[in-house]
Amino acid sequence: MLRNVLTPLAMSNSSFNQPPSANKNNMATGYTANGKEVKGKYHVYPEKAAAGLWTNPTDLSKYIIETQLSLLGTSNKIVSKEMATKRLENNYGVFLSDFKGTKYFSHSGGNEGFVCYYVGSLQDGNGIVVMTNGRNSGLLIEIVNSIANLNNWKNYPLEPQKESISLTIQKECEKDIDKGIKLYKKLKKNKFSEYDFSNENELNNMGYAFLGDAKIEPAIKIFSLNATEFPNSANVYDSCGEAYFNNKDYEQSKLNYQKSLALNPSNTNAVEMLKKIEELLRK
Repeated sequence: MLRNVLTPLAMSNSSFNQPPSANKNNMATGYTANGKEVKGKYHVYPEKAAAGLWTNPTDLSKYIIETQLSLLGTSNKIVSKEMATKRLENNYGVFLSDFKGTKYFSHSGGNEGFVCYYVGSLQDGNGIVVMTNGRNSGLLIEIVNSIANLNNWKNYPLEPQKESISLTIQKECEKDIDKGIKLYKKLKKNKFSEYDFSNENELNNMGYAFLGDAKIEPAIKIFSLNATEFPNSANVYDSCGEAYFNNKDYEQSKLNYQKSLALNPSNTNAVEMLKKIEELLRK
């Protein structure tokens, strides 16, 4: 990556070094969904391809610009025009969206204490990178929509943002998880149009915030609620399985991982966890 991508694009503030080799004073501190500082300020992940890139918005913007120039055939620092076109059309490492004939490529990302998002247009040279040291993904969309609106991005969908349901019930959940869940259900029944009930990450991020604070029972209840709300999502069952595993309830963990695998047969994490659980149950 350093030789073939980062150096040619002059992404001098980016690397896959673990732990990061950059000036520690320039490293942002991550914060969980409940506003608490991530232990150690940030995690160092062993999965370099998935979670090992250290970068900033300026550097990542260089990647967007190079992709746009490659599509025009005016630059080939990384790939040719033909390969750039093939990569985007086949969603290799990007998500391609078509808004009434105007195409944009994008990708989101996040780990403990951080969420980010970038989007670039295939034409007109529009683009943005947003990085935050928190877990409010709704904020990212709000910023992108504002920039797109101010700069008249062609056909970009400026959807009104609903209030975060997880942030709304967070304080109640921290005081009493059952009352927090009761508030969730009350708001969904009476004020459905005002809050974001369609995003499974709302509850999932809250569940992981509890799990990160070693509050396993509240985490299980939130993940279980999420599984009820999104019964066709493999990811929510995977998260629920993780919480039960941390609670050493291996039978329930196994059940949830099996549900996740049934919905997504390519979920390698579920496969590995089920093997681990079987070994523990045999002891």
